Amino acid sequence: MASKQNNTRSSGGTCSVHGCTNNQRKLNALLDQPCFDHKPRKRSECSCDPPYRLHRMPPGDSEVRRQWLAALKRKHPPANVFACSFHFVGGKPSQQHPVPELYLGYEKKVVERRVLVRCSSTAGTEATEQCIRGTRKRKSTTTATPYVSPAKQLIQDGTPLSDSDSEVTGPILPDLPVPETSCLTVKAPCAAPTSVTVNCLEASTQYVDPSTQDHGYAVPWLHHPKKVNPAAKKDCQVQCQIKEDIGLAGFLLTCDSDAKLYTGIDLLTFRTLVTCLIKHGDRRFRLPVADQILITLMKLRLNLLYADIARRFSISNSLVSKIVSYWIDTMAIHLTKLIVWLPREVIRATTPRCFSRYPKTTCIMDCAETFMQKPSRLRSRGESYSRYKSHNTVKYCVTIAPCGLIMHISRAYGGRASDKFIVMDSGVLNRILPGDEVMADRGFTIQDLLFQRRASLNIPAFSQGKQLPPGEVTRTRRIAKVRIHVERAIRRLKVFRILKETVPVSMAPKIDKILRISAGLVNLGTKLIRDQVAADE
Repeated sequence: MASKQNNTRSSGGTCSVHGCTNNQRKLNALLDQPCFDHKPRKRSECSCDPPYRLHRMPPGDSEVRRQWLAALKRKHPPANVFACSFHFVGGKPSQQHPVPELYLGYEKKVVERRVLVRCSSTAGTEATEQCIRGTRKRKSTTTATPYVSPAKQLIQDGTPLSDSDSEVTGPILPDLPVPETSCLTVKAPCAAPTSVTVNCLEASTQYVDPSTQDHGYAVPWLHHPKKVNPAAKKDCQVQCQIKEDIGLAGFLLTCDSDAKLYTGIDLLTFRTLVTCLIKHGDRRFRLPVADQILITLMKLRLNLLYADIARRFSISNSLVSKIVSYWIDTMAIHLTKLIVWLPREVIRATTPRCFSRYPKTTCIMDCAETFMQKPSRLRSRGESYSRYKSHNTVKYCVTIAPCGLIMHISRAYGGRASDKFIVMDSGVLNRILPGDEVMADRGFTIQDLLFQRRASLNIPAFSQGKQLPPGEVTRTRRIAKVRIHVERAIRRLKVFRILKETVPVSMAPKIDKILRISAGLVNLGTKLIRDQVAADE
């Protein structure tokens, strides 16, 4: 029973030699097959030898055990070290050969390689090339004596080439821009002072892509000689190793335009955000906190696929998913503190001049919708279907101050919900004080709700199928001129493309937190409304 449990472990019944895949499971499968000599009997029932056997390393601290470990060259050997019979002289450990010696996975054979010798003359003579076959052993100090070309005879003997010697009998390689490994310059004993340059190149370096030499921008960024890839990390399934503290964020975000492209905020704001959130990082992730926050903001800002982000940071898809999920939960807790309802005195002090006709206006509210992937359940489809958009959507209410600051954002509702229901259920009415004025669109028929709180409502006039009087037209135009700022705030929210594009069903449970994070980041941005006098048309 104990041996059966050991065989089920990944290290218990597997050959520990590099590159060998023999294990106990494969051996059992082979033994269950019928024997070719004793059909229909199985191999385990007949007297034939099994295809191989697994031999265990001797336990204890013995000399043979140390020889095993030295022969296998395993830096971190498993708990139970096995070697199959293919690696022993004679098929099993013996007194003369107690350790594995055959096919250990790191022997290197002698490989014949071509060495290119290029001859060129600076005096205008035609270049002569010939491929010379030589034998070279890897990791060996002795090499075979190669064939001596006419060019080397010229160097060694100092005699000029004859017409017959200048002919090339071997295959000629194309004239490619090859990096020079060695260069010899000698003077030929001819009447005219000429010099011959011989370049000795190996076969492994005889080809270089011409596009990467002629055009520097064609060199891949990962292999650029002047740049070091900061994301060259070793991904261990869900973990990664990084030596640099700055991570990839320090290389991607070098100016405000780069920061706004990837995160939606400027560079100084991003660094301040990282400084405030660095103490809330999770020790499970070895990635720098700046990179983790950058990954999350890139998901919100650009709505990239997890696979795309994983390839950019050289990590696994599952690790990207865990990082995004963790930081959405964490950032929603801390960035919600940036969404505050301003006191009436602060609102009056920060009201722009364009609201001079509406000095008592406390807030402007409007609803926005974001497309959502069609749910599989019929009830969810009906609750999220919007007749206005003719699509399944999530709907939320945004309330801003006259200065443009987002003071309240509701949770996400189905597209079927009305504007009045969202206002009633979101709790924004609890912040309205007596004497306040609320500015909204025509769909917000909440006069009765505000009347109970002794507040007033400013909405555009309803035409009711008739032409509006001139006074109502002017009033509607003036309200629309200042109410448009809430549309601009919603546009800033949808700079984060996850709210602009179709939200997948898998992200629906976190849509409320995404809304709070986006609203908090918008409040960290620049001023929405310029303080200047708006001339009436």
